[in-house]
Amino acid sequence: GVWDATSYPAFWWAEHYSAGNYTSGWYLPATGELLALFSNEESVSASLTALGITSPYNGDPGDSSSWFWSSTTLSNETAANFLSDAENPNGAGGNKAYTLKVCAIHVF
Repeated sequence: GVWDATSYPAFWWAEHYSAGNYTSGWYLPATGELLALFSNEESVSASLTALGITSPYNGDPGDSSSWFWSSTTLSNETAANFLSDAENPNGAGGNKAYTLKVCAIHVF
């Protein structure tokens, strides 16, 4: 891939993610994809629970573990991030140096 772990850690992580038989085809979603994901929190959480995976939803804007990076870039220094709150999904811009969660999505 084109993303190195030092300069683009979120992209690199998503590109190198592996789950079960799915060892490639993962990517960092855009804000619209995260909005769709978090807007369907109930069904997504149920599916993750059925697979034995803990749901990533927290929804507390004051808790940095509620925020996820997206692939949407706002400037050279700012990228869009997204709050995992199904009742009030919220996008914002954040300095690319911030430490936030990454949610990889598999191509389908």
